[in-house]
Amino acid sequence: MKLWEEVKAVFTKDNLDEVKNFFMVNRFLSFHKDSFIASAMLNRYNGKVPSWAMTHLYRFCMPTSPSPYITYKNKKPKRKDPELIKRISRHLNCNETCAVEVMTMMRNRGENPERYFGLKKGE
Repeated sequence: MKLWEEVKAVFTKDNLDEVKNFFMVNRFLSFHKDSFIASAMLNRYNGKVPSWAMTHLYRFCMPTSPSPYITYKNKKPKRKDPELIKRISRHLNCNETCAVEVMTMMRNRGENPERYFGLKKGE
């Protein structure tokens, strides 16, 4: 079974006897808000009890529900002014994060960063 099939089997309690990779299943379940406490408890028993006992523990601890679908937010938001950020980072010899901070500080003070770094508004 693949990992996603094993996680689905834990929640639907179908084919639970075929689950072999309890560590990875527990790791996935620890990210879900409804099952992180049970997965932490089951991780303590992983490797110490036989697999048939782990399947009984899963039947007892996990609620019968659809398997969780975890979404992750995009880590990098899109930059509003990529050309201005590149110019600031080249001019000040810093990374893009520092350039964004400089740009927001200048705008918060009411100054126009495009004027200082050689860009017209909208170029």
